[in-house]
Amino acid sequence: MGKNKTKLEKIRRNEEYAMKYKKRKKKPSASRSRAPEAPSLGGVGRFSSRPDYPAICSACQAATTLPFEPTNGKPVYCRPCFTKIRA
Repeated sequence: MGKNKTKLEKIRRNEEYAMKYKKRKKKPSASRSRAPEAPSLGGVGRFSSRPDYPAICSACQAATTLPFEPTNGKPVYCRPCFTKIRA
Protein backbone atom coordinates (compact mmCIF):
# COMPACT_ATOMS: atom_id res chain seq x y z
CA MET A 1 0.00 0.00 0.00
CA GLY A 2 1.42 3.27 -1.08
CA LYS A 3 0.99 6.73 0.24
CA ASN A 4 -2.46 8.30 -0.15
CA LYS A 5 -2.62 11.29 -2.51
CA THR A 6 -6.24 12.31 -1.96
CA LYS A 7 -8.94 11.83 0.66
CA LEU A 8 -10.96 9.71 -1.73
CA GLU A 9 -8.01 7.37 -2.28
CA LYS A 10 -7.48 7.13 1.47
CA ILE A 11 -11.13 6.19 2.03
CA ARG A 12 -10.98 3.60 -0.73
CA ARG A 13 -7.81 2.00 0.71
CA ASN A 14 -9.30 1.93 4.22
CA GLU A 15 -12.40 0.18 2.89
CA GLU A 16 -10.28 -2.40 1.02
CA TYR A 17 -8.22 -3.02 4.16
CA ALA A 18 -11.36 -3.38 6.29
CA MET A 19 -12.88 -5.90 3.88
CA LYS A 20 -9.65 -7.90 3.66
CA TYR A 21 -8.91 -8.09 7.41
CA LYS A 22 -12.41 -7.84 8.81
CA LYS A 23 -13.14 -10.37 11.58
CA ARG A 24 -15.91 -12.70 10.56
CA LYS A 25 -18.45 -13.96 13.04
CA LYS A 26 -18.42 -17.71 13.42
CA LYS A 27 -21.61 -19.53 12.60
CA PRO A 28 -23.00 -21.45 15.56
CA SER A 29 -22.69 -25.19 15.19
CA ALA A 30 -25.76 -27.40 15.28
CA SER A 31 -25.02 -28.56 18.84
CA ARG A 32 -24.69 -24.98 20.11
CA SER A 33 -27.88 -23.78 18.47
CA ARG A 34 -29.92 -26.10 20.66
CA ALA A 35 -31.37 -24.62 23.84
CA PRO A 36 -29.22 -25.47 26.89
CA GLU A 37 -32.32 -26.48 28.88
CA ALA A 38 -33.23 -29.25 26.42
CA PRO A 39 -32.70 -32.68 27.98
CA SER A 40 -30.38 -35.02 26.18
CA LEU A 41 -31.87 -38.19 24.79
CA GLY A 42 -29.64 -41.09 25.69
CA GLY A 43 -25.93 -41.32 26.32
CA VAL A 44 -23.90 -40.87 29.46
CA GLY A 45 -25.62 -39.01 32.26
CA ARG A 46 -29.08 -39.58 30.86
CA PHE A 47 -30.74 -39.56 34.29
CA SER A 48 -28.31 -37.17 35.97
CA SER A 49 -30.90 -34.36 36.19
CA ARG A 50 -33.57 -36.61 37.72
CA PRO A 51 -33.64 -37.22 41.46
CA ASP A 52 -33.30 -40.81 42.63
CA TYR A 53 -35.89 -42.21 45.02
CA PRO A 54 -34.99 -45.05 47.40
CA ALA A 55 -37.21 -48.14 47.28
CA ILE A 56 -37.25 -51.84 48.20
CA CYS A 57 -37.73 -54.45 45.50
CA SER A 58 -41.02 -56.35 45.80
CA ALA A 59 -39.49 -59.60 44.53
CA CYS A 60 -36.09 -59.92 46.25
CA GLN A 61 -36.39 -57.29 49.04
CA ALA A 62 -33.14 -55.59 47.94
CA ALA A 63 -32.65 -51.83 48.34
CA THR A 64 -32.67 -49.96 45.02
CA THR A 65 -33.13 -46.48 43.61
CA LEU A 66 -35.71 -45.36 41.06
CA PRO A 67 -35.81 -42.39 38.65
CA PHE A 68 -39.48 -41.86 39.60
CA GLU A 69 -41.40 -41.61 42.85
CA PRO A 70 -42.99 -44.97 43.71
CA THR A 71 -46.71 -45.00 44.47
CA ASN A 72 -48.34 -47.02 47.23
CA GLY A 73 -50.01 -50.26 46.22
CA LYS A 74 -47.90 -50.85 43.09
CA PRO A 75 -44.96 -53.29 43.09
CA VAL A 76 -41.46 -51.91 42.60
CA TYR A 77 -38.63 -54.03 41.18
CA CYS A 78 -34.86 -53.68 41.07
CA ARG A 79 -33.18 -53.81 37.67
CA PRO A 80 -32.36 -57.58 37.65
CA CYS A 81 -35.87 -58.55 38.82
CA PHE A 82 -37.50 -56.15 36.36
CA THR A 83 -35.62 -57.69 33.42
CA LYS A 84 -36.64 -61.19 34.56
CA ILE A 85 -40.32 -60.21 34.88
CA ARG A 86 -40.30 -58.31 31.61
CA ALA A 87 -38.87 -61.26 29.65
